[in-house]
Formats: sequence, structure tokens, C-alpha cells
Amino acid sequence: MDPVSAACCAAQFIGLAGQALQGIISIRRRFQGVKSAPKLVKRIHHELKIIEGIVAQLSKLEQSQISDDAAQNFLATLMECEDTMQALGEVLIRHDFVNCEGGMKRLWKKILTDDKRPEFEEYLRILERAKTSLLVTMSGMQLHATSDFRRDFATHAHKVEQSLGNVELGISSLHNISKDIYSTTVETNMRVEEVVDVIKSVDRAIQDLRTDMPVLMEGGIQRILESQLEGWLKNIDVGHLSQGTSTITGNSSLLEHDSARVTTVNRTSSNSSIVLTRNTDFNHTSSLEPKFHYLPHHLSPGQSRNGTCVRKKTYSRNFPLPIGFIQMKTTQRIYQDTFTAGTSIQKETLRVEMTIIPFRWLSSRGQVLSFEKVYDEYHRHSWTYTPRTYNTVTDNAMIVLACQNQDLESVRNLFKYQKASPFDVSLDGRSLMAHTVQKFDIEGRASVIMKAKDVIQFLISQGADTTRFMKELLDSYAVLASNAMYRNFESSYVDDPTVNENLRLLDEIWRLCLERCQTDPFVNTSVLEQLWDRSLGGRDLPSLDGAYLFHNEYAGFDDLLFENPEKVFTDLMGAGLISWMADKTWERLTDQHYETLVHLCNGGNDSMKARLFSKPPPTATTWKENSCFCPSSRSHLLFKALLYNPPFDKKSRQRHRRRHLRRILVLLLESGEDPEATCSCKATWQRPEGFRSATDLAASVGAIEIWLAVLEEAGFDATRIFDECRFEGLSDLFDAPDEKSNSLTGPLKVVGSAIIRTISSIV
Repeated sequence: MDPVSAACCAAQFIGLAGQALQGIISIRRRFQGVKSAPKLVKRIHHELKIIEGIVAQLSKLEQSQISDDAAQNFLATLMECEDTMQALGEVLIRHDFVNCEGGMKRLWKKILTDDKRPEFEEYLRILERAKTSLLVTMSGMQLHATSDFRRDFATHAHKVEQSLGNVELGISSLHNISKDIYSTTVETNMRVEEVVDVIKSVDRAIQDLRTDMPVLMEGGIQRILESQLEGWLKNIDVGHLSQGTSTITGNSSLLEHDSARVTTVNRTSSNSSIVLTRNTDFNHTSSLEPKFHYLPHHLSPGQSRNGTCVRKKTYSRNFPLPIGFIQMKTTQRIYQDTFTAGTSIQKETLRVEMTIIPFRWLSSRGQVLSFEKVYDEYHRHSWTYTPRTYNTVTDNAMIVLACQNQDLESVRNLFKYQKASPFDVSLDGRSLMAHTVQKFDIEGRASVIMKAKDVIQFLISQGADTTRFMKELLDSYAVLASNAMYRNFESSYVDDPTVNENLRLLDEIWRLCLERCQTDPFVNTSVLEQLWDRSLGGRDLPSLDGAYLFHNEYAGFDDLLFENPEKVFTDLMGAGLISWMADKTWERLTDQHYETLVHLCNGGNDSMKARLFSKPPPTATTWKENSCFCPSSRSHLLFKALLYNPPFDKKSRQRHRRRHLRRILVLLLESGEDPEATCSCKATWQRPEGFRSATDLAASVGAIEIWLAVLEEAGFDATRIFDECRFEGLSDLFDAPDEKSNSLTGPLKVVGSAIIRTISSIV
């Protein structure tokens, strides 16, 4: 067929398909009350509905997608069922489905009489044949379109593969400066002159990428900030110095707090930040404050820590690309510094991270290009370029098996002969280091940990990024600690030399990996929560050093506190401690929790705890059951302390448990908790009638003696508070209704008050 005839045939096909669709819709709409119709009518209606859907798809095709054979088959099918459609329409139009008498069921029985049934059965057979023919036609067109799509897609994928290959070379040139590392990711089976030319071209491409991409990002950030982050940039004074000056002191290394870096930030207070108005002693000291044993020594007790994060907000957004997507993550942090004169200075930082993530199915090698920039009050840093590459290998690859077996010699040989790369990952996305710690078995032998350390150290020396490995290392550490707990549940292993040796080796691995992270491994809150569970908020031993939560370069304790305060305070109250653990282990964990709580309460009304609970709760807040926050009394910390620390336990632990409960209650009362506050929140400690007080709960758990002693020590009138709790409801018994006409109201109240005073004096 010539091109003109083919075009006319395709145009005729599209026109007929549209007309047929309108006709089928018109006939199908005449089927009213199909649910009450006989089964034969329902089947005819169902076939019409299927044919309508097929014809609707055919009518939306373009002329280039229609072949000559498909058009001829479609025309033949329409001619075959044309008489059937017309006959059905004539039968249905004779009856009134709107004003039918006797209901739809009787009307359909009138239409489908015994003499008409063979005729309707023939209609059904014709429609079924038409449906089958149309499905065949549709399948042929889809196959034709699919073949064209596959051909186009193959061409496009080839181009994408080439572009990704160019990016791979560029990324490799940045990561692999030395010849040994460079040869692990880029084939160099060429002459020296050719290799030099390749390196020069790669350098030029990467320089262009590093120059163009931040400019592109910079232009898009302003639009995004205007649409989603209104009010953030207006609080940032770029290029100007404000009135007040604040200083943040911190550590230049992980656990060494002698050398400190000083960053001067100038900023005035903004309306969006927290401003504390209560006047108290900022250097408030609790009578039970210990010297810190489990927290970093630079966190001195009795003083509020400057540079504390008081608010954090995070927004994420993805932008699709033809070869993947761009992920943008923006984090706002508001810090507050307090001086001895009582003045507070607040500052704000805005961290914007752009990540280019190509589709993994386009290539066996993937790339993650990260651009990061921090906006502060008076200047904007340059973009930080962080390229990362990964190679997808099978689970039975030699390098994966060598890492699982912790065979350092085999790993070295695979890297030597360019059969492995530090960026290799298995099909499930786990890195080589994750497979190395897979052998942390139930015994937790030091030899196994030492072998894993050697392999990890070699992978890091080859350029492996440990950012994603931190979560996997915490998982392995949790398994090892849990197994040690179950093996030593009858006796303490705090001073066990085997456990201490394992802890030392794990700490070395952790420190080594943490110092080699290319980006913040704790940006993900779930990883930060894992670190909390394995250190200060832990429920088992051995635990990691608490100083890891106070690293200056990464997210830490402040971020976790304001991101998930429920978890922090619930853990510190002892909700997760198990009763069957050894006494020394339990004492070590309670002391660790208490020290952390002291750190939160240090500073009086300028403490981290006060900043968290001082802001009035929003009216639209949905309160969780057993929450730390209370809409009426601000917090439930006293209730949680009494509930999770009952004074009675086995004899060997009872004295320390009572002492621990006493010091927590004293600390909470001295930090501003109200001992007379009541609430009706839904919680485990609540009674059915609601409005329970801490005194009532202390009596219920058997801690009333400790509670009264704590009230006296904290400077409260324990006798009055206890009497009001005992006679709660009794005073209402003698309170008559407020009716002026009742002459007995006054005398009755006088008698009631006298009785209450008498009983109180006797008791």
C-alpha cells in the first residue's frame, strides 16, 4: 500500500474508532438496573463494557502507531457487530426504564421472554467474538509500539550509558589521585601518552561539572526557599554584623577536649526563636550533682552549655531528571548562647545539601554527587563537592566472599589485580565493610573483631567511604552486646577482661570509621537514635563512649533531644531497663542515665530541659499516650520517674533503687517541676476518674516516704501537700450549692471546714 493510502486508512481507523466508541457508550447507558436483570443480560452488559474500554484505547492511538493489518481487522470487527449493536439499541429504546411499573426486575423479565432468549444468546456470542478480535488487534498494536519503544529506548540507554561513563571517569579522577587507586576503577591498558590525555580530559570535565552544578543549584535554591521555607532567609543578615557577639567552643578531635576551636557569630534575636523571660540563677547547682564519669569531661556540672541547639527543622524535596533525580535537603538549626549577665544571643544556620542520584538500572555502576553549603548570619561558605561511586556486584563475588571470611590476603590480591574496588556493593546495597562485620558471632571473640578491623582498615586506605557503614556497624555492635548480656545475666561483667577487650577493639573500629566519613553519618535520625541506644541511653552493656554524641562536626545529642524528646526522656527515666540483669550492670546504667539527666537540667531556666518544656504547647497538638508533654502542667516527668522506678526490688538492689529514685525526684523538682500539678491525660499511671497527682501516684507505688522526704529536701511544704492529697474530695462533701436563698449554706461550710481541720490535726 502506498503512503497516501496508508495515511488515509489510519485516519479512517481513528475516525471510525471514535464513532464506534460514542455508539457503544450510548447503547450501554440504556442498560438501567443491571443488578436486577437476569444473568444473560448482565453478561451482555459486561462484554459491552470491555469492548468500550478497548475501543477507547484504540481511538487514542496516533496514526504512526496503526498498521494496515490492524486497521483492516478493526473495520471487519465493527461490520460484524454493527447489526447486533443496532438490534440491542432498538430493543432497549422501546421500554421506559425511568417510569417503569413493578420495578426493574419485572421489566427485565418482560424484555427477556422465553422466545427472546435465543436472540439475546446470539447477541452475546457475537459480542464475545468481537471482543476477542479487538483484543488481538490491540495486542498487535501494542507489540508494534513496544518494538519501536524498545528500539528507541536502546538507543537512548546507550547514550545515557556513555554519559554516565564520562561521569564515572570524572568521579574516579577525583577519588583516585594515586596510580594504584586510580587503576582499581578506570581501565588503563593504554600507553602512557594516552593515559595522560585521558586524565587531562577528565580533569577538565570535572572542573566544568564542579563549576556549573553549584551555579545551577544556587539559582534553584532561592526559588525553593521562597516557596517552601518562607521566613528562613529573612532572618539571615548576609554581609552585615549585628549587635551581640556569641562564641561557640568545641573539640577539634573526637574525644580530646583540650584543643578547642572558636567561631564568632554575630546575630540579634529573631522572633521565630525561643526567648526565655523567667529570671533565675543560670548556674543552678543540684545538691546531688556528681562528677561526670560517663559524659565528656568538658560538660562541667552546674553550668549551662553555650551553643546549644534549641530548634531544628528539616525539609526534603526530589527533582526528577531523565537519568535519575536530584535530592535537596535543607536543615535549619537555631542555637542559643547565654551569658552570666542573663542575656541570651540566638543564631541560625541553614545547611543545604544537593545530591545527584542516577537510576541504578541504567548502569551497573552508580554515582552519588553531593554538593553542600552552609548559610550562616554574616557570610556564605563555598560549595563542598563530595563525589561517591559504587559498583554493583553479585552476592557470590570473590571480593564479597573474601570480606565475609575476613581474609585480608585475598582482599589485597583482588585489589592488586584490579578485581575489586572500594566502592563495590552487593545486590542489597551493602558495602564491603558491612560484609566484613557479618561474622560477629554469638561468642564475640576478640580474634574475629581483630580480623574485621584489619580488613576495614585496608578498605579505608583504598578510599572507601564509611558514612553508610556506621549504621551497619551499630547493628553488629547491638547483636554483640545483646549476646554478652544474655551470657552474663547472673553476674556482672562490667570488669570482665574479655568484654573490655572486645569493647576496646570495637571502639577503635568505630573511631577509625567515624574519622573517615565523607559526610555526616548521623543526619538520618534513625542512625542517631541507634547511637543513643548504644551509648548514653543504652539498656545493655558494653556501651559506646558517650562522647560520640558530642562530636562537633556531626549531628549529636542536641539534635536528637529536639528531634525525639519522647525517646530521650523515657529512656532516662529507666523505662527500658530489665529487672533480671546483674546488680552492678543495673547500677552502672542508672548512674549513666542520671548523669545525662543532670546535663539536661543544668542551668536552671536556661537548661536544655527548660528550653524544651518552656514553650506553650500548640493548640492543635495531638497528645500521645504516656507522652512526656502535658497540655496543662507542661511535663509528665515526675509521673514517669515514679512509675518506672518503683522502690521495691530484690534485696541486693533495693538500697540503690531507692537512692536512684530519690536523686531523680530531687533533680526534677529543683529544675522547675511542679509537685502539685495534676492532669487527666491518658496514660499508664492515670486513674479512671482522672486528675491524678504525683503524691497520689507515689502512694500507689509505695514510694510515699521517699516522696515526702524529697519534697522537704527541695523546699516544699510536704505536710500540706500530703494532707491535700489525703482529703481530696472530702472538702467537696461539705460544699453546698451556691444558692443565696439557702440560709444553711454558710453554717454548713463552717462546720465542714472545722471537721476537716480537726481530722487533719488528729491524723
